[in-house]
Amino acid sequence: MGGIIGGTIGGILWALQLIYSGHFFYIFAIGLAIISYGFIKFFTKQSRNNVVVFIVTVASVIYALILGFYIYEIFGYR
Repeated sequence: MGGIIGGTIGGILWALQLIYSGHFFYIFAIGLAIISYGFIKFFTKQSRNNVVVFIVTVASVIYALILGFYIYEIFGYR
């Protein structure tokens, strides 16, 4: 649940960054990881030392990146 919520919020923020700047700043992917991990930790109460939390965080970041690019393709700068 936390991975889906964190990934969705991160994807929306990633898309907004792309729409307003028009550039890909991959350094902001670190922010996506922090957002995803924060939501996962909030829902599971597990630390990053847990392998499942790490895997779900990586999957959530990938989901956020794909969602952000998809939103950018639909609503992006023309």
